[in-house]
Amino acid sequence: MHFHAVEQDADDILRARIADLLGAATSTLGSSDADADADADADAGAGAHAAAAIHVGRLCPLCGSAAHGRPWARVADLAMPIGVSLSRSGPHLATAVRAGGPIGVDIEEIRSVASRWDEALVAYPSELGLATTALEQARMWSRKEAVLKAFGTGLAVPMAQIVLAEHEVIDVPAPPGYVAAIATDDPRPADR
Repeated sequence: MHFHAVEQDADDILRARIADLLGAATSTLGSSDADADADADADAGAGAHAAAAIHVGRLCPLCGSAAHGRPWARVADLAMPIGVSLSRSGPHLATAVRAGGPIGVDIEEIRSVASRWDEALVAYPSELGLATTALEQARMWSRKEAVLKAFGTGLAVPMAQIVLAEHEVIDVPAPPGYVAAIATDDPRPADR
């Protein structure tokens, strides 16, 4: 996950991040230390080729518009799926990319979440009373939005239906006054 200025072009950022991801992925295929220079040259060529073959966009699951909605990415001649996610809050744009499956990212301003907090709309019944401070509330909100983005549903599914203990969610360092989280759609077992 990376942070950028909100006014930067998210599609350009995603293309660059995917090219970096694919370059890093190809660098793990080297066979020996003696081949390191040749591998580095091949990686540079593969990264440049991959950047030209990366297509990104948006698709709204509700109206079918390509002007807004969930971001997507495809890489020509690559069978492996590439997951991408975006989140904006204040002056910040957060991006996340993942080879092999979906990913969700969310950034939230702590003060903003606290001003609109409604536990009944966010917490699953077993989570009631767990988020009592502004920081805890923002973390719960951010984690749940990250999960919903990884699912591809966004807020079409109520946050209160998500049980955080059933999902892989990681809190990541965020700018001062903000919280951020990353989730994959890989569920993990949990007791309800």
